[in-house]
Amino acid sequence: MIESGRPGNSSLTQGMIDTSSLMAQQELRKASPDNNYGLGIAKVTNLDYEGYLVTLRVLSGASGEYERVPVPLTFPGVGNRHFFGAMPQIGDICVVGWMTQNSASAKVPEGTKMPVILAWVPPGIGLGRDWVTSADTTSDEYEASPGDRSYREGSYTRVRHKLRHIQPGNVVASSAQGSDLVLDESVTLANRRGNEFRLRDQDQAAVLRALQSFQALAGARVYAGMVQRDAAILPTTMVSDGRLWDDGLQAALGQPLSDHALPLDPDSPGGHLTPAGNVHKSKEEGGLTRSVLASSPYLDPYQFLRYGGYINEFGNVTDSLYQSDAVYGGKPIYRVVSQSNKNATLDPAAKTLTEYRVEVTHTSDGKLPVTEQTDMFDAERVPENDPRSGSSAMPLTAPYIEWVLGSVVGNDPFSIAGRQKYGLPLVAKVFEGNVPNPRLEPAKITFPGSGAIPTPLLEQAATLFRLAPPLGDLPETFVSFNKQGQLRASIGGDPKGNAVEAFLNGGLKLGIAGKFSLLLDGHTELGTTGASSLALTAEEGSVRIYGGGPLKTMEATMEALTGTGRGGGDVPSVDIEAKTNARIKAGGLVSLLGNEVTLSAAAVHVTGNEELSLDGVKRASISSESLQIQVNGKCQESYGGPKYLLPTNFPMHERTYAPTMPGFVCEKVLYVMGDREEEFLLGNHTTSVKVGNLTYQTLLGTWKAAAVGSSLSLGPTGIAATALVGTVSLTASAGTATMTGTAAASLIATGGVATVRGSAGVYLGGPIFGTDMGPILCAGTREPFTGLPFGTWGLGAAGHIVGA
Repeated sequence: MIESGRPGNSSLTQGMIDTSSLMAQQELRKASPDNNYGLGIAKVTNLDYEGYLVTLRVLSGASGEYERVPVPLTFPGVGNRHFFGAMPQIGDICVVGWMTQNSASAKVPEGTKMPVILAWVPPGIGLGRDWVTSADTTSDEYEASPGDRSYREGSYTRVRHKLRHIQPGNVVASSAQGSDLVLDESVTLANRRGNEFRLRDQDQAAVLRALQSFQALAGARVYAGMVQRDAAILPTTMVSDGRLWDDGLQAALGQPLSDHALPLDPDSPGGHLTPAGNVHKSKEEGGLTRSVLASSPYLDPYQFLRYGGYINEFGNVTDSLYQSDAVYGGKPIYRVVSQSNKNATLDPAAKTLTEYRVEVTHTSDGKLPVTEQTDMFDAERVPENDPRSGSSAMPLTAPYIEWVLGSVVGNDPFSIAGRQKYGLPLVAKVFEGNVPNPRLEPAKITFPGSGAIPTPLLEQAATLFRLAPPLGDLPETFVSFNKQGQLRASIGGDPKGNAVEAFLNGGLKLGIAGKFSLLLDGHTELGTTGASSLALTAEEGSVRIYGGGPLKTMEATMEALTGTGRGGGDVPSVDIEAKTNARIKAGGLVSLLGNEVTLSAAAVHVTGNEELSLDGVKRASISSESLQIQVNGKCQESYGGPKYLLPTNFPMHERTYAPTMPGFVCEKVLYVMGDREEEFLLGNHTTSVKVGNLTYQTLLGTWKAAAVGSSLSLGPTGIAATALVGTVSLTASAGTATMTGTAAASLIATGGVATVRGSAGVYLGGPIFGTDMGPILCAGTREPFTGLPFGTWGLGAAGHIVGA
């Protein structure tokens, strides 16, 4: 029966088919081609593809229609060690010849003939080109159940035909499942999903079109396309679900048992490894039983799977990564979704991360690689020892170079650190604050409702170049850009050597729009050997130079060993040196801050164009062979104290002159013009000269001294001393007191008695007039006998008056 949806096509009834078939059989029996070694047409009704045997039903070319016992398949080319051919399917049509199987007998005078497949005939060119479905019966004639279709396979078939278009001279190989090999002017190898490899003739190009590409080479691997991570997954048949699937009881009451009705497996609980029977080990208390085969490390799956981190020492899987939720054709598949922990294989609309990854090992043993993509198990990189032993040595099969473009996803399923990152996007980190801590850590991929904050997509790595030194326990090197274009890098190697050595034949121009932080953990030298200058500028920001420890040069070492003062404490942390001149210039404030600041130069010039302030909080000291101070405006000094209210901190201002020889002028003050004022609000002014003279001299003007109501004035008109209250006393304790007046001398007491007294007498002398001699006798003095003034008798010195 031919089923077609095209209008105008008629259908053949089963009676018409039976009638035509009977007539054809009668005509064939007359000819008896099988007895005459002719040709026939047969249909494959059963197939033993393991034994390369088919059961044929001869449709034409035989005297009787019956199924032959299985006959061997024939192929265009086949031998003991070579093969070229195709495996037929039930329902295929072939051309057969005949050969004698048994000799003739009385019952079978013509003998028994066995069909031999000579060639294959396409069942219908038009049906295959149009992919039309044909069946022996229509659905309305007989609705076959799946069991009926399986039982009647070979007798009544339902086929959707398929046939490639082919031109003269072409070679085509096409499988029933959909894969094709076409050899025309080009070469095309394609599977049924449209993935293809093409050697195109037009532009002599090799074209690969596929969702993914996996290359396993000696010491190198290339993963390209969607990010797929299958190395941590075991086939589901290798892990027990706790049920005994091969139990003797499989059905009850005429119905097969359901999964949950199967009995529990006493030897393999859920999650226990169940490899092939000859290497299977049952779990028992304290360990595992022995397998049938000798426990060679390369034959014992419990050992190398334990080294790979799949199972523990008791044969149980370690985590949920061993089992995939998507298996197709026996191949487990896990594709990484962007910002999700789901499997993209199960969701066609999911956005799968992509990558171009190259991994290279340091050496190769020359064996053909076996990876999770070639054989569904990465035997190449399973550690040879238990990784939980604590050894940090990198396995020889582990890649020491990784280069990734696209999305960087962890691809190490075996090491303890790598298993935590396997199948997860990675984030490159370099610092914790200002402390270097370079590493690659997994991104946080959360699910809705978890409450956790996922790692932003733009912080995940978009590129990676990683190098782990193959020899020695040295820090690794990685360079990575994240998905917003930021660079994260760590250069490893021997810390005693130069991690980076680079020479630029031209210039280097580096522009930084944001913050620039350079944190160094060793000697840093930045210089130029040419005549060009070296500039460090910040057009709108600040420049900071900080040294946290002393210099470690040979000069600093000698200073620490032989230097004076604090020895090593005198070695600077920041050293700025100029061969000619050095200048620090600022549009605003220039600050020099330090526990101690030392300026040493042949000449030091400090200029404050508007103000100069020197502040010694506890002590200020200036020492010089010659000191010159010039003030063109106003000079003001202020002394406060005593410090901490301690009397021992007096005096507040002290000056000492100590010349090497006496007689030198120690201090000379010259006032070219102007006055000098001193004011003591509270306190005394004492001037003491132990040996020498104290001289106050005013060439033009008056010298005055005043205390409360008393005053002393020396001027061009004379000397005036006044005591408004109190006594004026002039005493010469060990010498003569003399008061001389060229014009006159007066001793007057305006109130009280004026006394002139001498312990050895009083001498009053004056000029002698005439014959007068001796002391002065006042004419007004009364003569003691008469009581009359001496002037009565003409006595008394002329021109000398003693008055009251």
